[in-house]
Amino acid sequence: MEKYKGILFVGPPGSGKGTQGKILEKKGNYFHFSTGDMFRNLDKSTELGARVKALIDRGNFVDDFTTIILAKETLRNYISNNQFQPLSQYLILDGLPRNASQVSMVTEFVTVCQVLYFDIPDNIIVDRLWKRAMKEGRADDADSGKIKKRLDIYSQTTEPLLKEYPAHLIYPIFSDQPIEEVVTQIWDLIKK
Repeated sequence: MEKYKGILFVGPPGSGKGTQGKILEKKGNYFHFSTGDMFRNLDKSTELGARVKALIDRGNFVDDFTTIILAKETLRNYISNNQFQPLSQYLILDGLPRNASQVSMVTEFVTVCQVLYFDIPDNIIVDRLWKRAMKEGRADDADSGKIKKRLDIYSQTTEPLLKEYPAHLIYPIFSDQPIEEVVTQIWDLIKK
């Protein structure tokens, strides 16, 4: 299997990964791939879709095997629909890998060129998630207990995956800044 060129966006829920991925995608040569969007767009009438929805609604993550299988299948669909052109676009991975054990699984099909680490204080995250819940009607952002659980899971299982990558590939993004300033930080880094 040919590997995709990728840039990882790593950060807690509400840190701006999705917003920045969509902005970067509009600049061309980048394709934003969000596992959160992938899971939310699953057909809820299927057994898999219903199981994934139940997990997300409880504030839990989907298991590694299911996540990787779905990611590969979804990317193949994007390629066949001509949405993602792997020969001319970098894949921006938002939410994948989710933990250290997924790093080797992702490495099988993505060559990671950079890891952008979205650094943001928890209090700003909580405020952003509440606003997103009201704006987009996302149940996973509307419950303070679920938010705390997701932040705890992030700090215990996702953040440690940064140790799996060489330090020279990891760049901090201070995502508590205004959107335009974060765009500038990212753009300056990925042009290197």
